Amino acid sequence: MREKILVIQTDPRALAGRDRSLIRKYDVVVVHSNGEALETYRTGRHTVIVFVMEGPNDRELSLLREIKAQDDLDRPIIIITDHNSLEIEREIAAIGVFYHLLSPYEQNDLDDLIAAALRSWSKKSLVPKVLPGKGQAVKK
Repeated sequence: MREKILVIQTDPRALAGRDRSLIRKYDVVVVHSNGEALETYRTGRHTVIVFVMEGPNDRELSLLREIKAQDDLDRPIIIITDHNSLEIEREIAAIGVFYHLLSPYEQNDLDDLIAAALRSWSKKSLVPKVLPGKGQAVKK
């Protein structure tokens, strides 16, 4: 079974030909609006989320916060942006996103980052968690 990737990009040209490379390796769903992103996120069980940000701007950061708040599995989110600043890095790290790819980039950079995110997430998802006050281990 192939991993499911949700790609959020408000500019349909943002990934352009790179989409085809992802589609060969993963089950990819691409959405182009915040509403569509939230609905697809809620109804699909995607393993990795790739968020192509124009800014990032307040609308995109708000969507990112909402997705992270609803994410019961702590799935990896990869941010792709052409803006690089310490302020942006701090903001997305505070939200809980630790995969950031600066554009322009090579296709193998995105492939490598998705593979690393999948490895990290699969290891994390197998670690038993103890619920406070329950004293029993459960898989997250």
